[in-house]
Amino acid sequence: MGRAGTGETNRPRIFDMNPLMSILITTKNGYSKGPRPGEWLTLAIDSALAQDYPNVEVVVCNDGSDDATRETLEEYAGRTRKLIVVNHHLNRGIAAGFNTAQEASLGGWVFPMGDDDILEPNFISVMDSHIRRERAIGNDLSLCGQWMEFIDADGNLKSERAGTATHPDMIRISLSGHGQFDCGVLAASRDAWNALGGYDEKWRWGGDLDFALRAIEANYLIGCTPRVLYKYRTTQGGNLWNVSALHTAEHQSELNEIVRAHQARMVKTGRRMEAPKRGLLHEYRS
Repeated sequence: MGRAGTGETNRPRIFDMNPLMSILITTKNGYSKGPRPGEWLTLAIDSALAQDYPNVEVVVCNDGSDDATRETLEEYAGRTRKLIVVNHHLNRGIAAGFNTAQEASLGGWVFPMGDDDILEPNFISVMDSHIRRERAIGNDLSLCGQWMEFIDADGNLKSERAGTATHPDMIRISLSGHGQFDCGVLAASRDAWNALGGYDEKWRWGGDLDFALRAIEANYLIGCTPRVLYKYRTTQGGNLWNVSALHTAEHQSELNEIVRAHQARMVKTGRRMEAPKRGLLHEYRS
């Protein structure tokens, strides 16, 4: 599995209080995406910086952009110590971009988001509360998603996806059996991320799906916050990186390959995908 280096970085940090949380963004020519130059990228960064959680850093990897993306990011970084910018001189792909951003981050949890998507202002605080509640009742979550809604190029609501299972058993069964887990950001604890080696950079589209399946194989629990906290932009030119992003035949083929490889590893090690326990299918927590 390939791993990215830390790249070139500016290093100012914010250390007000623990635990620090890290929002990760990777972008290739994000300034040029969307109907108006810079709009989608700045909306994504602004939503990350506007979190009501008191201790957040935003780490953005500029993945070899050849437009005004680097200048835009550096201008942001000059205004706030919450934003850290790392640069790839050549484009290395989404997985490598997120790996580089994670290596430059310091938070106890990392939240990889799309460069054209939008976080609700309470995204981190609600996620943190949910993870703490789950751990308090014995579900020691190491990865966690959240419900999302789909928006168009202008940010208008297209549809809401709020039916994803939240119980770790149902998430494991859905992922292992079908590669399905409809969430916006698949957050991970730093310990889990490091133990799993980050994203496998050979995957162009399905690195987060592969990451989730390898987490299952390593017996990490995956949860989901039952609140719509993430706005996922579905238009052409968006960052096609999501465990449910079956956008084209090419993407579908790669995701199917990832699921088949996971299932083969499970069989090889003598493990099987259990049927859902009675009553779990509609078990959601608020």
